[in-house]
Amino acid sequence: MREWTDSLADRLRRGACPPRNDADVRRYVSDYIRDRVGWLTDRDFAAMLCDDFKLPGIEPDDFLHRELRIGDARALTGIRFLNLNPQRPFVDLEAVTGDVPLHEWCDAALTAWQKFKPQSVRWYTPGAEPPPLPAGWQVEADQHLLVGYLGEVEPCADRVELAVADPDEALSWLQTSYAAFHERAPHIHERVCISSIDELRGCQERGKLVWWHRNGERAGLLGVDRMAEFGYDGFQVDEEAVDPAHVGHGTAAAAQGEVIRMLASDHPGLAFFGTIAGRNVPSLKTAARNGRVIHGTWWFLRK
Repeated sequence: MREWTDSLADRLRRGACPPRNDADVRRYVSDYIRDRVGWLTDRDFAAMLCDDFKLPGIEPDDFLHRELRIGDARALTGIRFLNLNPQRPFVDLEAVTGDVPLHEWCDAALTAWQKFKPQSVRWYTPGAEPPPLPAGWQVEADQHLLVGYLGEVEPCADRVELAVADPDEALSWLQTSYAAFHERAPHIHERVCISSIDELRGCQERGKLVWWHRNGERAGLLGVDRMAEFGYDGFQVDEEAVDPAHVGHGTAAAAQGEVIRMLASDHPGLAFFGTIAGRNVPSLKTAARNGRVIHGTWWFLRK
């Protein structure tokens, strides 16, 4: 387990805007790897997944995480489903040891999990550049991790008015907003999911859950929660949705800038971070306009 922990911690430390407290990185990675090592033998957890997905021909033990070996090198892997869709399986390559080329681990992972017919392998790398692979492999960004530090990033100069949002009203509004968004952007509907009521309440209680307005009209919703994640201590963007009538006017960037200014006055030096789907270009532009940079990326690798 120590080698896997070291491997993942090293990747998280590298990038454009790394965590600043190594103890936070070690704590996060140690807990993360410990959970997944436990899933190598946790039959109760495997049975729960089997019952949830109900895949024909798949037994509970088939869901147990797997340790793969190539020579003396080892990899920790698990089966996943894109947006919990049982028709979109992929393998998470969590951590590896040794110097085995990445494409060899991908081949081994796809073979080991072939009973699920996975379509790709997911792998995290520092930065925004895809990992080098031999000809014949395709690479697609699943999620980018974007980070900045409060009081140090330059927030968007545009201004909008904010108002405190109620979580229940926000959820009802989001359900309508996301339906319109998925019609407008079907190419990313599987990568962008609506927040749960618990997540919205967490934003209200520990961070900020706000409406923003344009020309006197409600233009969108922004939710950020106080979190310790990926080795960072700070505020994570959990929700950002624009009313269809106000798309394309840059108000999301302005709203994020307002929240950054508010948080920076009380929490200077804490991280402001979140993941954004690789295909979600508008949200990537919003983050960039507020000084956040791509620190790392989860990639889908397939032949």
